[in-house]
Amino acid sequence: MFEYVLPISFSLAFSYIIIRILIPIAPKLGLIDIPGARKKHNGNIPLVGGLGIYTSVFLCTMLFTELQIQLLSIIALGGILTIIGTLDDKLGLSPRLRLVIQFFAGFLLAYSAGIELKSLGDIFGLGIIELGILSIPLTAIGVAALANAYNMTDGIDGLAASLGIVAFSFMLIAEYSNLYPSERLVLSFYICSLAIYLIFNFAIKPFAPSKVFMGDAGSMFIGFSIAAFAIHLTQSERFELKPVNVIWFVSVPLFDMIATMIRRMRKGQSPFYPDRTHLHHLLMHLGLSPKGSLAAIILFSISCSTLGLVLNNFETTEFVNFLCFTMLFALYLVCILKAWKLKKLLHKL
Repeated sequence: MFEYVLPISFSLAFSYIIIRILIPIAPKLGLIDIPGARKKHNGNIPLVGGLGIYTSVFLCTMLFTELQIQLLSIIALGGILTIIGTLDDKLGLSPRLRLVIQFFAGFLLAYSAGIELKSLGDIFGLGIIELGILSIPLTAIGVAALANAYNMTDGIDGLAASLGIVAFSFMLIAEYSNLYPSERLVLSFYICSLAIYLIFNFAIKPFAPSKVFMGDAGSMFIGFSIAAFAIHLTQSERFELKPVNVIWFVSVPLFDMIATMIRRMRKGQSPFYPDRTHLHHLLMHLGLSPKGSLAAIILFSISCSTLGLVLNNFETTEFVNFLCFTMLFALYLVCILKAWKLKKLLHKL
């Protein structure tokens, strides 16, 4: 354990330093979030959290790990998405262009690094589902889905970063004994950089001179990286995690994305139409404060992740595991679609 003290300490320190450096130059880079119709925050906020997170993870990986093709590919392709996200924060790119680039990153992840979704496991109890020629396109779809899912959660302070910490932490816990030291370190670097970012996102004095947002650069990098590690940890014989287990670790962003897209399509809108109907918005409409909504969502995420870990450790059949996951999502979807009726009922009580 002591061999991890120096790299993790450096990761924490460097994450803090790089964000402090980026804050004053954010206006010169054009990375400022200005309040508007959908953005209710006070004042102009630097959009440099994502750059700080990526820079810290990249440099710590280069300095402290034995470079593997899989880790290099995740960090390099994550850098591409960070750049695209930064351009989106600055210029406002179209959702279709972002989606195309996310698909391309997923394709490269599978084609060049061999991190591809080859099997879904025995989720229907009828035998293992091998994807064959669908492996690479479904890898690209999975990567784009999680990149967008975490992007959609970035609506209140601390949510996307906290959900990222939950996912990375549970992947690290679940496969700690099977991970190479370099893989343990990289997962730790993600956790450390996100934890330091939260200090700035919440503007905790005296450590943070200014509030900071991660922007699309950060949320897409987090979503892509989680997708890449989830695939890596479930498609190799070296690991024990099954695909159906790891989806519990990302259940809340997935639930929120799918439910939100269904709500939009039921209204005749594009599934990518921006609005304020995400889970955190609905919880605030029901009367919770932003911090209360954050606490409720993170507690829900930790509970789902713990259940996934327990089901994995007890070697529950993949079919039963997937059935539980599907039933929980169905219950979640009903609650979300009936949220406004629930609000009226609560007001009557």
